[in-house]
Amino acid sequence: MNLNATILGQTISFIFFVWFCMKFIWPPVITMIEKRKKEIIDSFNLIKKRKTELLLKENEIKKIIEHAHIKSDEIIKKAYISQNDIIEKAKKKAIKEEQKIMETMNLKLELKYNKINEELQKKTGLLAIIIAEKILKRSINKKDHENLIHQIISKF
Repeated sequence: MNLNATILGQTISFIFFVWFCMKFIWPPVITMIEKRKKEIIDSFNLIKKRKTELLLKENEIKKIIEHAHIKSDEIIKKAYISQNDIIEKAKKKAIKEEQKIMETMNLKLELKYNKINEELQKKTGLLAIIIAEKILKRSINKKDHENLIHQIISKF
């Protein structure tokens, strides 16, 4: 066997194999690799874009939350102010009602006092008249005087 013929045969078959691979196998593999490379680059770009959008959305959300906190604080402050106003108005109204009730009660007491005073004056006057009649009807000693006063008091 001749070493040169073997090397020449192997070289020819290697060249044929390389040509065959370059003609039929290499282009589809390179095309697939390029397609996959493009998909990976697009995915990375999309991830970067989404990450940027996410950061922007997070900032917007933080601003919205801060604004909501500020608004809620303002609403709470207004509610406290309104609450205090309502309480003050209720206190003033209660004081006015108390004054009206006190005035009404004072008037009623005064009327009752006047009525009782009037009745007392009438009864005192009547009692004085009755006592005067009894005294005029007879002359009274000390014992009769006491009995007469007790009789008159027991009538009333």
